[in-house]
Amino acid sequence: MTIDDGWSQYDRGCELFRARKFAESASSFEASAAVLTNERDPWYNLGIACLHEGDRIGGLHVETDGLRVVSPNDRWYIRAIEALTRALEIEPTYTPALVMRGHARRNRLDTDLARADWTAAQRMGDPHAAKLLAQLNG
Repeated sequence: MTIDDGWSQYDRGCELFRARKFAESASSFEASAAVLTNERDPWYNLGIACLHEGDRIGGLHVETDGLRVVSPNDRWYIRAIEALTRALEIEPTYTPALVMRGHARRNRLDTDLARADWTAAQRMGDPHAAKLLAQLNG
């Protein structure tokens, strides 16, 4: 696949995302990211698509006495975290990726890691991070 093909896959992912076809858009963004490995946006949008697909699926999260029941959407959140982490490796100060990775971590009940992401984003001046931290702590 050429660089032009990578950007075509990216554009297709954007179209599918706007149509709320999150799993399909994730596939296109993944194909794009495989070619455009050092571009932040395909990785970021892959993470967002995976996060939305996980939210769309929904599911049950139960944590008690050290036992954690994982819902079917968990794999989507894991993919979101991996993609958003790659976007941050490319551009460490990109606070939208920190904020969204915090959402994926919170949805996996990893509140300490979500707090760490949102705290880092707040320190970098992200306008949404303080509100998210307040909701997490409240």
